[in-house]
Amino acid sequence: MAAVVHSHLQNAPSAISVIGLDFRIKFTNSPSPEAYVGHDLFDFIAPQHHAVIRMVYNRLFATGEAVSFEIPG
Repeated sequence: MAAVVHSHLQNAPSAISVIGLDFRIKFTNSPSPEAYVGHDLFDFIAPQHHAVIRMVYNRLFATGEAVSFEIPG
């Protein structure tokens, strides 16, 4: 079962990442996962967006509610 799920994640048309409670990237379906996995999420996000990202993730971690948001690229 895990192999099937992993295959679907790897082949998803959108970027998918798993972020831990410590804000470290645990998984990504990026073409170069080694560039991201194990790194702090904030290493890849502009500082002006850190506060909103922390707010959204803290809400997710606290409530378990799905959250959707977008930050400018």
